[in-house]
Amino acid sequence: MIQQSLFPNEPEGKDKNKFKLNHHLYIRIQSDSSEVSLIVRVMVIKNAKLKDRVEKKLFIIDAIALGAKKSKLTNALGISRQSIDNYLEIKKYFGLEGIIRKYSLEKTKGIRKYPK
Repeated sequence: MIQQSLFPNEPEGKDKNKFKLNHHLYIRIQSDSSEVSLIVRVMVIKNAKLKDRVEKKLFIIDAIALGAKKSKLTNALGISRQSIDNYLEIKKYFGLEGIIRKYSLEKTKGIRKYPK
């Protein structure tokens, strides 16, 4: 009798498109690099299309909020750590509107320090 897996969605062996972000948090990038999935243990909790910039930024912000390490996320997605920090700062100061409307911290630095 062959023993069945307790978690049928868990891939067998080493998945080269699956990256560990934290203790139980993983990211899986499809082979054509068009879509990415955020996985907690064996359950997919969020999907995003990498070609959509806003969706990609929101995916990164959500992954960080769930405890993903920035350095591991940068290695998996091929972006810089400074970009992640910028996304988080824009969300902090402007909310989701800043992410969606592509606000820049550099252009609005004077407005934040010296409101009219």
